Amino acid sequence: MAITSAMVLFAVIWFATLFLILPIRLKTQAEAGDIVPGTPR
Repeated sequence: MAITSAMVLFAVIWFATLFLILPIRLKTQAEAGDIVPGTPR
């Protein structure tokens, strides 16, 4: 495997992992109990 292929593979796996982990502790406004007027619940 060429170094370029390894770097691309690393970047793809890194971003996939990032976007899978980001929403784990996400809370909506309704769950938090702090709804800002003019925004959807």
